[in-house]
Amino acid sequence: MTRTPWLLALALTLANVGCAHQTERVVLLPQEGRRSALDVTGPDGRTVTLSQPYAEAVVTSRETGLAQVSADTVAQRYSEVMAAIPMAVKRFSLFFVTGGTELTRESESQIPAILAEVAQAPAAEVLVIGHTDRVGKLEANDMLSLKRAQLIRTRLIAVGVPASDTVAIGRGDREPLVVTADQVASPRNRRVDIKVR
Repeated sequence: MTRTPWLLALALTLANVGCAHQTERVVLLPQEGRRSALDVTGPDGRTVTLSQPYAEAVVTSRETGLAQVSADTVAQRYSEVMAAIPMAVKRFSLFFVTGGTELTRESESQIPAILAEVAQAPAAEVLVIGHTDRVGKLEANDMLSLKRAQLIRTRLIAVGVPASDTVAIGRGDREPLVVTADQVASPRNRRVDIKVR
């Protein structure tokens, strides 16, 4: 009978020893276009601040440390997790000549590269949003913005983006890049935004 408590104590000690060597790692991934930071506090009460891409907090039951790892290390160590992270939304804008569906020369020259990049996105959902400036009536601008979006959607489908993965919508003059009064022409507002996610 004295054996049972001893075996139980040994089992608990071994379990605690196993837990004592467990290491938790927290890695700060880069945030495209933004700075970020993260504070990590370990069971020892020490707080480390991750403020650079690929900074790593190493936390055990006894101590909390700070390290720097490489992008390759993260890709290898966390390959399954990284594969599950959704692709960042990519955004493109194309601009139009006033009153119609003709792209500006600059936008027309950019479209092959944009279409190729969108077509290569794996299992992407593509949202094509047409816009107008504030010249004209609301209903006419709604129709024109939708025509612009449908034109670009058709070009995306032509280069291999599945039609079922693309949506075209028109927002008229409701979401301007440059806020203007009614009946003011604005080249930056005559656009199609493409969002790939």
